[in-house]
Amino acid sequence: MSTGIEGLDIMMEGGMFRGFSLLVAGGPGTGKTSFGLQFIHEGARQGERSIIVSLSARPTKVMSLSASIGLDLQPFVEQGLVSFFYRFPTGLNAHELFFQIQQRVEEGTVQRLLFDSLSDLQTGMTSRSEFHDYVYSLLDLLGTHGVTSVLTTGLEEGGGQEGQVDPTLAMMVDAILLLRFEELHGRRRKMVSLLKMRGTDHDAGSRGFKITSHGVVVEAAFIERELFR
Repeated sequence: MSTGIEGLDIMMEGGMFRGFSLLVAGGPGTGKTSFGLQFIHEGARQGERSIIVSLSARPTKVMSLSASIGLDLQPFVEQGLVSFFYRFPTGLNAHELFFQIQQRVEEGTVQRLLFDSLSDLQTGMTSRSEFHDYVYSLLDLLGTHGVTSVLTTGLEEGGGQEGQVDPTLAMMVDAILLLRFEELHGRRRKMVSLLKMRGTDHDAGSRGFKITSHGVVVEAAFIERELFR
């Protein structure tokens, strides 16, 4: 399944396997939601039904963000190809949310899901172990029903200046995309690394990327490097 981002599909040797889970991890402002929205937009463009689980950002705000990077979700929402589950982290009933996702997934009509974000979900949990159990159950549900998912998360303290991916989450998911800022030739630029990808000999190198008015552009062999100067 294509992510809708050519350079990223190349890093993945063609895209994601159906039913796979991709964790997009990074600090604030690195573009995690933009990657997820492009994944959803690509699915809708192909006629696939998707769910966006948005914690803290209202659907109108999510659609405005998507439109600002050239990904208009409004027609797909009107066609019923994209639907929202919006909840605010404060007072979140995570188990009710899980049940509602489960109902939709078990109908067998959903192909893609974006969960934005796991960091917000964790704030509504009573313990770290409860959070991990929840995510494990969610991934099991999605994988069993062939739903391909992108889940965004922040980074934990440790593992360098920018932090590290939650080790338990890292073991659960099928693929991990790390987004970060890097100083290069005196300029700060966005970088992406595919830390993990089950079942493929993926590109494990770091590549530059930009969020443009035409979506996310990841540097690849066929993309002119002038884009990233």
